Amino acid sequence: EVLVCIKRGHMIEFLDRLAGPIDTDSVRIYRRRTSVVQLIVMIVLAIICYQFTVIGDTVYADSMRNFIMNPTIFTRLEHLTLLNVIEINGLLEQLNNKTPLWDMSRWLLLIVKALFMAILISLYALWRSRHCYTMTVLTGVFHCIAYAQLVIGIYMFSLGVLISFAKAPIVLVLLLGVFLSIICVLLTMSLLTVVGRVSGATISGNTFEGLLVITGAYLIWVCIKFIGLLLF
Repeated sequence: EVLVCIKRGHMIEFLDRLAGPIDTDSVRIYRRRTSVVQLIVMIVLAIICYQFTVIGDTVYADSMRNFIMNPTIFTRLEHLTLLNVIEINGLLEQLNNKTPLWDMSRWLLLIVKALFMAILISLYALWRSRHCYTMTVLTGVFHCIAYAQLVIGIYMFSLGVLISFAKAPIVLVLLLGVFLSIICVLLTMSLLTVVGRVSGATISGNTFEGLLVITGAYLIWVCIKFIGLLLF
């Protein structure tokens, strides 16, 4: 069904079904071997969604920097101890170091992360004697990364918007905070559902198992990356 959509040129429909919250029927594509075209599409989609994360981080950094540099807030900060002032200056320096929107090295790291996680998930499937396809697992991991990057970008963007309205009337800030909190909660539930269903389908398991497996693979990646930073 998905391949028919691609051949007919309905790429937007195809991407919408893969990038958005999927239902039980849509997840069937991850229970069989996926094509190279589907894998390439998901890699491109993951890179595009990564840009949303960068945009969200940029909005948050600009909002936080403007909030700290506000004359009223900055006057209060001048009365802090030297240690706190140094910490604030360090925070401002970090906020000024923006991630480039089109950073090839970040794309390469994203692809390496997906490959590493796909290998771990495939090894788990083999250990459990589950039927799976390496291409399908890799495509599913890129799917999960793409959606997670999009959700994280919305998180940071929402936080940046909320900080921008910090000097607005308290009622408006509260209403905006409740509204954005509801959106973030719904996105989190959607993310857990999508990631669990996709990962579970790739290893012929259920949603909960898929969520645990891909979370474990990601935590192992974070640990190895952290150890690498300490050593090098």
